[in-house]
Amino acid sequence: MTEPDIDDFFIRYGRALATGDLPAIGGAYAYPSLEVTRRGNVVIADAAEMEARFDGEADRSAAAGMTQALPTVLGASSSDDGLRTVDVSWSYRDDHGHEKGADTFRYVLVDTEAGPRIAVVLAGAFGERLETGR
Repeated sequence: MTEPDIDDFFIRYGRALATGDLPAIGGAYAYPSLEVTRRGNVVIADAAEMEARFDGEADRSAAAGMTQALPTVLGASSSDDGLRTVDVSWSYRDDHGHEKGADTFRYVLVDTEAGPRIAVVLAGAFGERLETGR
């Protein structure tokens, strides 16, 4: 997985999030996947369960004025076994490009024959960044 592959993956994922493309969202993950938050951890068994988690989110975001989810890859590290940890800052913007919100997530991606897939999502801002030379 190269840096352009990671950037392209998150751009496509952001487009799917913003438009509510549930099959594309579900297809971005490896299963089972894990979501880790301050509120607790959730294991998602399959694409149908993931799609259900995101069902209606794009409409709720649009109602709040957020119609774009633009990623910035802040850093990444990789292992020899096809895993990559990636920090991504998300800027949620309106139709005019004005930022309406932002988040930072850490993802663990796994290489598959179909390309990178999200195996773990760690929600929330991070004080330390992964070093990549970006």
